[in-house]
Amino acid sequence: MSQIARVFVVLNLVLAAGFLFAAGTFLGVKADWIAKYEGEKEAHKTDNDTNSRTITAQNAQIQELTTQNSALKEEKAKSDTSAAERKTRIEALESESSTKNGQIAALTNDVASATDAMKRGQDEIKRLGDKNVELVAAVAASQKAEQEAKTAETTAKATIVERDNAIAGLETDKKKL
Repeated sequence: MSQIARVFVVLNLVLAAGFLFAAGTFLGVKADWIAKYEGEKEAHKTDNDTNSRTITAQNAQIQELTTQNSALKEEKAKSDTSAAERKTRIEALESESSTKNGQIAALTNDVASATDAMKRGQDEIKRLGDKNVELVAAVAASQKAEQEAKTAETTAKATIVERDNAIAGLETDKKKL
């Protein structure tokens, strides 16, 4: 074999070893990238699953808060209706009380004109006085109930605002996610 042929054979062996080394390196790099890709793919899947569960939980929480908000609005409407009814009743009781007071004055004038009428008038005054006390107690109770209804309304409004804020915050978190 000639000298040039030997050089070519050695060169061929060196090149073959170089190509073999390069192929092994590229195969190792490819395997590393595949492993890294699979790890990232699994991490993204885990993140997506976690985010999906978080979004589902927040959607459920939003639905619950919306339901509670609706219930509180209905309760507020009932309280408003009840307060209006109580206010109407108070006005009617005050009107009735005013009427009864007028009747008492008329009966007092009748007492001066006749003894018999005086006895009836005293009985009527006593009965109307008792009714007036009951009406005053009823007015006081109605006013107290109205105040409690207003307090409950204020509390319900504050709760609605808090929940509306919580819903807005959750909507913001939902959009971020």
